[in-house]
Amino acid sequence: MLTIQSPKNTLRPDNELLYAAINPEPNFQKKEKENLGLKFKRFKNSETFRYWPLLLIPLAFWLGNHFAIVINQTESLPQKVWVMALDQKPKRNDFVAFKPPVNSGLPRNIILHKQVLGVSGDVVTLKGRDFYINENYVATAKTHSLQNEPLMLGPTGILKEGQYYVSTPHQDSFDSRYQKMGWINGDQLLGVLYPLW
Repeated sequence: MLTIQSPKNTLRPDNELLYAAINPEPNFQKKEKENLGLKFKRFKNSETFRYWPLLLIPLAFWLGNHFAIVINQTESLPQKVWVMALDQKPKRNDFVAFKPPVNSGLPRNIILHKQVLGVSGDVVTLKGRDFYINENYVATAKTHSLQNEPLMLGPTGILKEGQYYVSTPHQDSFDSRYQKMGWINGDQLLGVLYPLW
């Protein structure tokens, strides 16, 4: 009697016990099911693991070109450490970092942090020394600075494209309420801030 044996398949299907029953092999052992720890151990021992830190170099360049860490050294905002997304266009209620205007009397190398309360198309009005944006109260301007200098009121009207009304809740905040700060232009902006702590 002639028996024909089919060649054994060298690849095992997913159900190895069924395969072993159909194609018995000497010394057959069921593969050990890998957990996350075993997979990481195999990856750690591979050639790829030796070179993965090189991937951090382009990531570091990308992060450096798009983000920065900023420290707030004033009391105008409670948060002290921020991540700044560079060259991002702010929206209403975003926090921003910007350079003060030349006529503000502040050093040009200082970076200010404020919240955007008004964007293009918004209407800024004044009643007494109270400022309103689209008829919603936002802040009251002081009459004198901490150095007892008189403070002139900031601009009113319709914000144009690329102009922002900025402020903070702090009573002594030097912001768009005052003439020397005024509205912020897009070319003064450095980026949008996200608080860390």
